[in-house]
Amino acid sequence: MATVKVTASAILELEFVFNIDPENKEVSIDSVRLKSARVHEKDEDIITKHTLTETQVKFGILTLGAKSSVGRMLPLGEEITIDYYGEKIPAKTHRTVRGRIDGLTKFYSRHPELMPDTNIVAVYDAEENVLKIRREE
Repeated sequence: MATVKVTASAILELEFVFNIDPENKEVSIDSVRLKSARVHEKDEDIITKHTLTETQVKFGILTLGAKSSVGRMLPLGEEITIDYYGEKIPAKTHRTVRGRIDGLTKFYSRHPELMPDTNIVAVYDAEENVLKIRREE
């Protein structure tokens, strides 16, 4: 019998409810709820094709969509790194809108080639928390 090794990455979003007793200085967990789970094979690229809009460029955001393969994997309200042809840009995902990245106004102004109607390819590495963006040629 052959053995097959599969390496996967999982992102779990859990909600904890704690009971805190300040008098006795005790903390207990009342409940734990799984809000979402996203799993993919480690070697599998998570890719989304996207067309930039006027609103995205004007307001310095990137909305890949909550249902896109990359948008589903992006964490909420966390710092990520955008890799644009080797340039590393710190950014933050929106805290409630899945698939949205904020804080890109300066990035867009430094890269006038990223104008409305530009087609891009976004590849997300969940382990490194890096979103690689390339213009689609």
